[in-house]
Amino acid sequence: MAEMKAFLDRAKGYQEQFTPGFYHGSPSNKIKAFDPTKANKDELLVTPGMTFVTPDPKFAHSFMPITPTNDLKAPDKYRTGATIYPVNVNFGKHLDPDTPEGENFIREFVKNRPKSEKWDVEAFFDPNHNYTSMEAPSFVDAVKTAGYDTFAVNEGGVKNVGIFDPKNIRGKFANYNPDEAMNPDFMKAEGGAVEHFEVGGKVGFALDLAKKIAPKFDINAVQNMPVGSAAKQIPVAKAFQMLSSENVDPAIKSKIFQDYVSKHPSLIKKSGATNYDELTQAAYEKMVKETKDQYDLMTGSGIKIDWDPTGAKSYKNSAEMLKDAAENKHLTVFQGGEPHPLIPGKSNEQFRAVHDYFGHGTTGSSFGPKGEELAYGAHSQMYSPLARLAAATETRGQNSFVNYSGINDELIKKMNEARAGGASPEELQQLGQQWQYAPQKGLILPAEQVDINYKGYSAGGEIIKQALQHAKQIPFVHFSKAENISRLEPAMYGTGIKGAEGVRLQDAPDIKPRSYFYVDRPDVRPEQGLGSVKYSGVSQASYPLHEDPAGYYKLAKELAKDPYFAKQGVEIIDRPKMLNEVERAIKNAGYTGYHTDDAGILFHPTDVTRAAD
Repeated sequence: MAEMKAFLDRAKGYQEQFTPGFYHGSPSNKIKAFDPTKANKDELLVTPGMTFVTPDPKFAHSFMPITPTNDLKAPDKYRTGATIYPVNVNFGKHLDPDTPEGENFIREFVKNRPKSEKWDVEAFFDPNHNYTSMEAPSFVDAVKTAGYDTFAVNEGGVKNVGIFDPKNIRGKFANYNPDEAMNPDFMKAEGGAVEHFEVGGKVGFALDLAKKIAPKFDINAVQNMPVGSAAKQIPVAKAFQMLSSENVDPAIKSKIFQDYVSKHPSLIKKSGATNYDELTQAAYEKMVKETKDQYDLMTGSGIKIDWDPTGAKSYKNSAEMLKDAAENKHLTVFQGGEPHPLIPGKSNEQFRAVHDYFGHGTTGSSFGPKGEELAYGAHSQMYSPLARLAAATETRGQNSFVNYSGINDELIKKMNEARAGGASPEELQQLGQQWQYAPQKGLILPAEQVDINYKGYSAGGEIIKQALQHAKQIPFVHFSKAENISRLEPAMYGTGIKGAEGVRLQDAPDIKPRSYFYVDRPDVRPEQGLGSVKYSGVSQASYPLHEDPAGYYKLAKELAKDPYFAKQGVEIIDRPKMLNEVERAIKNAGYTGYHTDDAGILFHPTDVTRAAD
C-alpha cells in the first residue's frame, strides 16, 4: 500500500475541496446550472450575483414557494415542482465575519466608505441578522473584487453560504465525470469526493482491458457498494489485526475455515485445502499467478513501468497517477518496502502496478480510505474466487487496518490540522513520512468481509467477537412488567417507558434496536415505571464504555464535527450524532453491547431467567 503515502500528500486541487452537507430550496426541479444573474422569486428576496445554500435543510425548506389555498381550514400548498437540492460546496477563498480576516476586511470596508453612506459596522457581526449588511450590493461587489469565491452570512441563527461562481456548486448525487469538473452544470460532475467515486483524473481507460480478463466486470457493482466508513471497516481492521498478530488463536482460524467450507464448498474443493493455513497458501499462490497474467496484459498493451525503489517519485495524488497512465501510458510504481512472506518481491511489485491501473483506472477512485475501498471493489472482480481471498487482504484488509485500527489516528489529526492551517505540500509530505503501514502478513479475512457488498459486522457471531480484546462478561438485571420473559428482544425497543434517547435514534435504524439493563449489584433499584419483575442475564461481549479503551469516543467526535465550521477552524460537535457514531462503532466492531459502572445496553437478543424477588 505504498500509495497511502501519496494520500497523505494530497494536493489542494480544485476537485478535492468540496464540502458536503448543504441545501438549496427552489421553485423549480429542473435546474441544471445555478445562474447567479437570475432568480425565480420576489425581488426583495434576491441578492444579485449570488447563489445561497444552507447547512440547515429546515431553513432551505422555509424558502419553498407556496400556492395559497385561501381556505382557513386547509394549509397552503407548496408550488408544483418546488424542491430542495442537496449540494456540495467548494469554498475556495472564503470570507467569514467571525474570523479575524473577515473582521478586518469588514472594518476596512466601512472605514473607506464615503461619509454620506451610513454603515453600522457592528451590524455585520450580528449572529442572527448580519445578512442585511453582508448582502448589500456595494459590500458584495467589494467582496467579489477582493477575490473571494464565497462568504458566510447569518440569518435566523443559521450560517449560510453565498457563492459567486456556479461551478463551485456540485450535486450530491451527480455522476462523476472528471472531464466536466469545471462545467457549471452542477449535475455534470461531483467536483470532489462525496459518496462513491472519489477524486481522480481521466477514468475508465482501463475498463476495456479489464473486461478482457473478466468479461463480466461490472462497474455498476462498484458504484452500488456500501460507502467506505468506520462502521464498515472497523470490523475488517479488527480482523486483520487479530489474524496478523504473532499468536493467532488456532480455534479462530478453524472457525474461519469452517465458515468457508459451509459457504463456499466448491472453492474449498478446488483449493485442496484442509485447514486455514493451507487455504491461505493456496489463495496467495493463485493470486500471484493471476497478477502476472494481468501485468503481462497491461504491459503488453503499451503501458511502461518506471520502478521507484525509494518512494521519492511517488505521485502527489490519484489524479496525477491517473493522468500519467491515461495520457502517457506510463506508471511509476514503488519497489521498496517490507518483504511479504507469501508474495515474492517481483510479484508484489506487479500487484501494486496492476492494482493502480485496474483498481483505480477503472473507477477514478482516490488513494484515500474510501477510494481504496472502491478500488478493491473493481480490482477484486478480475480475480478468481480463490485468488480474491488474498487480494481482499492486500487491499481492503490493509486499507482498513491503516485507517481504522487507530495506529495512525494521531497522525491523521495532525494532517487535518495542518491542511486547515494552510500547510504546504512539502510540509504535508514530511508528516506523511510518519505514516505507519500494515504488516506484511499472509492471511485471509472472514468470508463475509471478502464480499464487495459487505456492510459491516453486525450479526454478533463468534469469530470476530473473540478478537475483541476489550470484551467483558457482564452479569446484569432487567426489570419488566411482563411475567414470562425468557429472552430480551432489541426489536421490542420503545415498548417500555419512553426515554430522551428516542429522539436521537429516529434516524439511526441500524442501532435503534436495543435492550437496556442494570449492572447486577446488590443496591440496584429500577427506574420508576419500569416494572417490578426482575430478570437476570449475562452480556457475553460487552464493551466498557466508561473506560473506552478502543477510543470510540475520539473517533465519533471526528465524525460528528460540523464540516462547515471545521473549514473555519471552529470545532462544533453534533452531540446526538456523536453518540450514534459511538454506538455504531461498538456494534459494528462485534460487541454484544456496552456498559458503564451501573447500566448498559444489548444490541442482540439475549437469554434471561427470572430472578428471585
